[in-house]
Amino acid sequence: MIQAVIGFALFFLTGYAASIAFFKEADAAQRIAYSLFLALAVPAAVLAFLNIFLGVPFTTFNVYVVFGLLAVACFAWSWRR
Repeated sequence: MIQAVIGFALFFLTGYAASIAFFKEADAAQRIAYSLFLALAVPAAVLAFLNIFLGVPFTTFNVYVVFGLLAVACFAWSWRR
């Protein structure tokens, strides 16, 4: 149960951070839609790249690390701009 709550929070946080970084002038409804789309697309692409080209396996820890690093990177990018 705890893993599901943390996973959903990290999932949404990553998408929200990416929506802030890429779409500065979005309203609340657009931001939620962008958050859900980007939370699916961006980490999936990064995880696929890591698995196919670098041989990094899909483990729970690796997925959490990728989601966390993407969230931090997107927040840092949006704060810097």
